[in-house]
Amino acid sequence: MKKMRKEDRRVRITKAAIRESLIELMSSHPLSKVTVKMIWAKADINLSTFSAHYQEQYDLLHSIQKEFIAAIPAYLAGKTFTDDSPVTLPLLKLVLQYVPPNAPVLHML
Repeated sequence: MKKMRKEDRRVRITKAAIRESLIELMSSHPLSKVTVKMIWAKADINLSTFSAHYQEQYDLLHSIQKEFIAAIPAYLAGKTFTDDSPVTLPLLKLVLQYVPPNAPVLHML
């Protein structure tokens, strides 16, 4: 079985800059009008750096979507609820608290 290595800090910072660039660009352009060049220029990297992490803007968007959805269970982990029902008022409140700090990503999705 392949052992998962922790991502290097520089890689995490670069990927974050790329993700933020796409999110910002999509606030004013539809994805079909956002080019890879626009993304890497805004992220202040070069094409080869972008290509080392993503194939195209659609691949980047898919990665952002997967990461966002995967973060939800971690956000809710360890929370206790007063009711045995899977949908409770405390759960709803937590989900709604998750929205404001993630609004740019949600708007883009």
